[in-house]
Amino acid sequence: MNKRYNSLFIDLDDTLLDFSSDEKKAILNTLEKYNLPCSEDVYTVYSEIENWQYFNLGQEFDAKTLITSRFKVLLKMLEAENIDEISDDYYSAMCNGHKLKKGALKVLRYLKSQGYKLYLTTNGFPSFQYKRIKSSGISGFFDGIFISEEIDFKKPTKMYFEYVMNHIPESNRSKVLIIGDAPTADVLGGLNSGIDTCWICGRDKQCRYRYTYKVSNIEQLLNIL
Repeated sequence: MNKRYNSLFIDLDDTLLDFSSDEKKAILNTLEKYNLPCSEDVYTVYSEIENWQYFNLGQEFDAKTLITSRFKVLLKMLEAENIDEISDDYYSAMCNGHKLKKGALKVLRYLKSQGYKLYLTTNGFPSFQYKRIKSSGISGFFDGIFISEEIDFKKPTKMYFEYVMNHIPESNRSKVLIIGDAPTADVLGGLNSGIDTCWICGRDKQCRYRYTYKVSNIEQLLNIL
């Protein structure tokens, strides 16, 4: 079979792993543990604070600061005591979060069986991401894992994808497809590097950047590949 693509660059959070679900569970469970308000309304307040995009746009944080900073804002709003202790528990819960998106394993098994070279391409920190990748059971599917803070480049920069291309056997970028949910990281990254993209429009219903394909969830990749 003559495949359109040979190598797939697949995002991690909210593409393969359900980061949003893990985040919500960690927040509500941690608040409940410390007898703090833990209703849906409280999570809604947090959701209005939380935004991963500031990391994608290039500001510098360590893993723990990135994960806990907005949670600490919520704790202050709730007038919590022992904010550092509570935040530590929340961070531990997040490190252990590895819920897979529906159909993710099925898709990975299929892609591997069809001979695609799979590369995990994600922003984040090795100390945080590797633990989640391993505990989710997906690490064995990948021919390479590229985490931004390990290679010193972030999506969506051209340098990030140039680094990946320079460290895999595939040299023809027309045979590569970037797959991910974040317009500002994955779709823009494809435009910056001249690589086709498949945007998984989960939480973000609009994308101002030009993409090659659009699907609603990871399972719909099987209609393309």
